[in-house]
Amino acid sequence: FSVMVDGARCARCRHSLVFLAIGFWAVSTPAFVTPRGWQRACPARRGSQRSALLPESSEWLPVVNSPTVETEDNITVLPVFPLSSVYWPGSEATLQIIDPAYREMYDDILMSGSRRFVVTFTRSLPGGRVRYADMEEGDRRLFRIGSLLYLTDLEEKSGQTDGHVKYLAKHEVQGRVQLLRLLNPSALFETDGKGNKVNYLRAEARILPEEAEKNPEEDGEESWRSELLDSWQEFQSLAKKFEEPHIAGDFFSNVAPRVSSGILAAAWQQLQVQTQLVRRQKRAMEEAKKIIEEGRMSQKEALELVFQKAGPIDLGWDFWEQLLPLLAANSWQRGELLLGLVREELKLAKTRFALKEALK
Repeated sequence: FSVMVDGARCARCRHSLVFLAIGFWAVSTPAFVTPRGWQRACPARRGSQRSALLPESSEWLPVVNSPTVETEDNITVLPVFPLSSVYWPGSEATLQIIDPAYREMYDDILMSGSRRFVVTFTRSLPGGRVRYADMEEGDRRLFRIGSLLYLTDLEEKSGQTDGHVKYLAKHEVQGRVQLLRLLNPSALFETDGKGNKVNYLRAEARILPEEAEKNPEEDGEESWRSELLDSWQEFQSLAKKFEEPHIAGDFFSNVAPRVSSGILAAAWQQLQVQTQLVRRQKRAMEEAKKIIEEGRMSQKEALELVFQKAGPIDLGWDFWEQLLPLLAANSWQRGELLLGLVREELKLAKTRFALKEALK
């Protein structure tokens, strides 16, 4: 699952996705898609959860091209890497670093010894490039809650890529960060003659405490977990009937009962990405088959059409932004919100299956 960040794209998704390596299981996908590893809140429950989230008016930081400001002493300042995806505490992230700005950022975090920076969600241009000068004003904003990445390994790649990719960087996602104030917002607008970023963003930030996950056998607050896994397994049984991606191995028996709500959210996110990819591939195959039967193209030309249409996909902002309340919530409330998402998809899957049976 090859990923290039900011200025390139994942081989299967139009956005810059991080590969989240969980290492416990794999998403099982039919046909010729076999990637391994990783990488709306429920309205009925929202009232009891809202205290864990930021007020709606402060969930986003609008960004304007303004001068750099100085910070005060004893304030935590972190580099910020805006991307159009969501990263979950407890997972791992591998990034390919291209832009001069982020090459400099990695040099700086190594020199300082901190090895930390924030990835926060933003909308982007097609292809995943974050260039605020070329974007609509309403899209120039950052989600205030980001993920704290800690660099664990950095491999020089310039010689193998003719200088296009500088680093292959591996990270642990250690927690979450609340952005308080942007110090140099102009960094998101400035580019060189080739359209590459030349400066990276910095912000005053507060590292959010990650409370320990509750033991479901000791505390009733995790009642969401059993309901979530029951709904998810029911959804998985329908996915198998549709020949769509499902999580293989002992995920439901040995992994899901023990891992954090962040890891469960990462698994659900990856499953949904793969599902959208497979659905697109099926539509392309059906179209190619029809074209061949009608004699409008040769088999070779039809197969080329399949690979073209089954390539990079744009999942849409609704897909990503429905996940942001989960990132902003605390651990057990994240589980409640994830349960709402799974139930919603289960309801849609049941409707699809009923229609399929009725049309037999």
